[in-house]
Amino acid sequence: ETNSNVTAVKSGTKSKSAEDSLSSAGSSSGTVAVRSSTKSKKTTAAASDELEEVGYGPGDTQEIAAKAVRFLKNGGTGDQMAQQPFDYGETVTLYPSTYSREGYIFTGWNDMSDGSGMLYYDQQSVKSTSLSVNYINLYAVWSPVEFTVSFSANGGTGTMLDQTFKYGVAGTLSSNQFKYTGRTFLSWNTKADGTGTSYADNATTTISSTGDGVTLYAQWSDTVSYTVRHWQQNLTGNAGTHDSTNYTCAETETLTDKYDNSVTPAVKTYEGFTAPSTQTITLTADTSANVVDYYYTRNSYTITYTNPEGLSGDSVSNHTAITGVLYGQSVTLDVHTFKKDKDTEYTNKLVLKANGSTSYPAYVNGVSTYTVKVKGTTVYTAYGWVSPVTTASTTTSATTAAIQSSLVRLLGMTELEEVGDSVANGGTLVCKGNTTLVPSFTTDVTESPEDGEYTLPGATRNGYDFVGWSESSSDSSADYSKGEEYTISSEDDVLYGVWSKSSSSSSSSTSTSNRYASSSTSRVATTSNASRSTAQATPAVADGNATVVAKKSTTKTKATGEAVKDDVPPTGEDDSSVQQDEVREAARDLIKLTGLFD
Repeated sequence: ETNSNVTAVKSGTKSKSAEDSLSSAGSSSGTVAVRSSTKSKKTTAAASDELEEVGYGPGDTQEIAAKAVRFLKNGGTGDQMAQQPFDYGETVTLYPSTYSREGYIFTGWNDMSDGSGMLYYDQQSVKSTSLSVNYINLYAVWSPVEFTVSFSANGGTGTMLDQTFKYGVAGTLSSNQFKYTGRTFLSWNTKADGTGTSYADNATTTISSTGDGVTLYAQWSDTVSYTVRHWQQNLTGNAGTHDSTNYTCAETETLTDKYDNSVTPAVKTYEGFTAPSTQTITLTADTSANVVDYYYTRNSYTITYTNPEGLSGDSVSNHTAITGVLYGQSVTLDVHTFKKDKDTEYTNKLVLKANGSTSYPAYVNGVSTYTVKVKGTTVYTAYGWVSPVTTASTTTSATTAAIQSSLVRLLGMTELEEVGDSVANGGTLVCKGNTTLVPSFTTDVTESPEDGEYTLPGATRNGYDFVGWSESSSDSSADYSKGEEYTISSEDDVLYGVWSKSSSSSSSSTSTSNRYASSSTSRVATTSNASRSTAQATPAVADGNATVVAKKSTTKTKATGEAVKDDVPPTGEDDSSVQQDEVREAARDLIKLTGLFD
């Protein structure tokens, strides 16, 4: 456009812009001048005789077919310039522009706001060729400022070429080529200290400058990364050879600290492994060299066979302790032939509460609370070994060992699920620490009386007639009557006496208020077990570990249920038997409450 040899091709018809419309509203005729398609030509010398149509240059006189020209800002700022009038045939110079625009340079005027029309240079010489219209609009033409973007290593080393950007026009920044020992490149910033405008590496963005250029400073981190790897010895690995053949990497950490700092990463705690000593390294710029490897060796344990109950049929001397067993190592256990005597204890029970009051107490068999217990006989069959306590520690205190032994004796090893997992004779045990093994057994249980059936007694109370027995202490009607057969189904069966006030007019009020017509009707409690028959347990073995499930024998022994008053042992039982039963129950509760065994 600044070269007079460039041909300006312009359509004879153009659409009117919004600013044209607003401008025409102020003309007296309401008509905007349309430039003639016939213009004067300027020729250039050429080898041929052909004429080349060219546009007007800055020194040429441009034709204007109007009485005046209005100068519009077109995005610029400044006071509105005065309208410039013309006389027909007069040649004048356009007023110099007084407008400005930040980031842009004024390059002339155009009769179209988008710059697609005829260009008029600043202070162009023009000549009025027609006064048929009042004025034409000339729009300021703006060109974005071009400026240089330079790059500073900001403490780093290397060189980078400058770039040229245009104001308000997006461009793509070059990728960082600088290096800084012990530092990592982060971004670019218009200030060296990073408090200016930040730009990402290789970002496509607009950068503002009034023409003086912009310097972007490399921003560097003051930290470097380092790696900590934690290795665990393989079961077959050589503890002294630290490589991936003998060890497996269990965990990797990526940490950061300042360049040239000395760091001492912490070791970790892994069950069954001994941690190494800590290491200290000085961080370098080469992050691949900032690596700490920690190697954890497997602990060695001992598996010991014991016989805390003094059982017969075998001897501990026949079962040698297994030493030097690594954590996680599988070992095959011995087969034992220990024998355990039958055990008789109380299983299910029924508590009969006479349910009287302070003023009018009630009694059943002479006491206010009467307990009926069902005796069970347990037969033991050798199964394998069980570990009451497994610990990853290297030692077990004498006190702990004594507690373990006492609990084993108290429980009689009849509730293996509360003590530990049992492994069958000749089975496989996975070592988790120093282990003490005791013989384990499967159990067969027979109960007496058969099916736990008991004939309910009556009760007495002054001023009241006995109605029967109820499962609720507040019922006014009975669920069971005197003489009815009741099945004792659990350790928590409780029945309460039901009473009605005595009446002189009726001596049969007890049977009237009882919703059961016959005392010979045999009923079974809603919570009762239909059968007391059980089958001998078959150990379930998975991955070499066995779980003992105690099931009851199909063989039944008929006997008479034993009635026991409060705090009075049943017929044929002495105080020590009852105390032993209570101690066992207390021991079980202790285990559950303290979580001593997992």
